[in-house]
Amino acid sequence: MPSSARLVTLGNHARGTGALDVCAIEDGRVVVKSSHEKPHGFKCGTFGASSAEERFLATGDFKGVRALAVAVAVAVAVAACRTHQALASCSSAAANRVEFTRG
Repeated sequence: MPSSARLVTLGNHARGTGALDVCAIEDGRVVVKSSHEKPHGFKCGTFGASSAEERFLATGDFKGVRALAVAVAVAVAVAACRTHQALASCSSAAANRVEFTRG
């Protein structure tokens, strides 16, 4: 997470659902602070879609859904839309704008 000692990990569980963990660095160790499971696995994510103060996390999943969530409350998307018939392969962000490509 920008401007903090926290980080977010994105991925997939073996059953195909999405795994999202918010972690913090404490005494030189990575500690999971919260874990969230989503209906579909994550393919990509970036904080580049917002300023360091806003800390919006933009994600893309294997069903083509793009979502934007406030990093401190990642369990609830601020906005979400389906943009592709299949997975969003990657995301790139610059100047508070995010673009997804399909693969």
